[in-house]
Amino acid sequence: MKVKKKIETLIILVACSLLYSASFAKTNDAVAKNVHHHPAKPISRISNQAYDGVYKSTDGGLTWQRINRGLTSRWIQSLAINPDNPNFLYAGTEGTCSELCGCDSGGVFQSWDAGMTWSLIKGIDRKLQVSTVAIDPKSSRNFYVGTVGWCGEGCGGGNGVFKSDDGARTWGALHDLSDKWVTSFVTNPEQSDILYAGTYGICYDVDGCDKGEGIFKSTNGGATWNVSNIGLSNRYVSSLAINPKNPNTLYAGTVGICLGEDELDNCYKSNVFQSTDAGATWRGLNTGMYGDLEITSLVVDPTSPNIIYAGTSGTYRGHEGAGIYKSIDEGQTWQTVNKGLAHLNIMSLAIDSNYPTTLYAGTSDGVFKSTNGGTNWFATDLKGSVATIVIDSTQAGTLYAGVGYPTTPETGR
Repeated sequence: MKVKKKIETLIILVACSLLYSASFAKTNDAVAKNVHHHPAKPISRISNQAYDGVYKSTDGGLTWQRINRGLTSRWIQSLAINPDNPNFLYAGTEGTCSELCGCDSGGVFQSWDAGMTWSLIKGIDRKLQVSTVAIDPKSSRNFYVGTVGWCGEGCGGGNGVFKSDDGARTWGALHDLSDKWVTSFVTNPEQSDILYAGTYGICYDVDGCDKGEGIFKSTNGGATWNVSNIGLSNRYVSSLAINPKNPNTLYAGTVGICLGEDELDNCYKSNVFQSTDAGATWRGLNTGMYGDLEITSLVVDPTSPNIIYAGTSGTYRGHEGAGIYKSIDEGQTWQTVNKGLAHLNIMSLAIDSNYPTTLYAGTSDGVFKSTNGGTNWFATDLKGSVATIVIDSTQAGTLYAGVGYPTTPETGR
């Protein structure tokens, strides 16, 4: 993998899409922004259909409907469902950037009617890409929004994490993370004041990135944060997951990256790291994994937490990525579970908490589903670069997908 290509791919995944960068950005101008779809009918694969925004399925992914009314920014990076009222949804977006520092149409949107209509939440800078939205599992009035900054010299870094304690009405920045690119965020399901944020080094262009920042932990609801990097040899953190039955056990996914002029200069291999002491120390778990990738997503089986899935992207032996890895021994060893996956560039993963052998994978060209723990996958009708998937655990078969970078069936890009 060439250095520039690798850095370009990483920047695309964690910041505003650069106009001159790889294949996702090449089709931006061709996306039909004003294509409308009847909200009551599933989409069909017509040749001029462009995919962007939020989609909803009520039949386990067999059919999807576009639900974008009021959603003025349709590059979706994150979705969240209110645990107390599943009709309340939240979408974190990335602004459309036409020139350096020109992102001004992103932000966080909310829906109070299960996605049928959306409105902008005020108080968060629309120049920022909203990489993650998290809701306190104990009190749904507490919201956390993780952001990354626009990639441009002179534009500064990210603005870290914003918090609301009044149901997303007003927001304040958590200052210890105010200059960080926050890529991932998890809360302790038993003690929701305990938070973890995964961060990434700031990249100003394709030739140079700051050192990775790693993982930060808060034990007081985000008021203060401490570095949690002991044993974390790669601090370019792209994903986090927590064991729901034993929240002292966490997993962190990182990015394989080389910095400098020489391809082998200052390289960090991708890895899954595990902590069994609430983030105090970490150790790498990569037996069976290829190390030149990004671990884009991690999910833990809620009933059998020894089972973990990892989604990857990048370049692997001439393909987009290595697809999906599965571990049945808490990450000690991994094997690929890609049968039926037509696209191995995995952007997101989701597991059905009621039927944990059912999983959904958001890829660079659509959503795939498995009903047997990843042994086999089949394509659903939704196409596009699916950056996020969330499942409504209170309504069987209901899930939402956010398309992060618009694509078309004609180009597949």
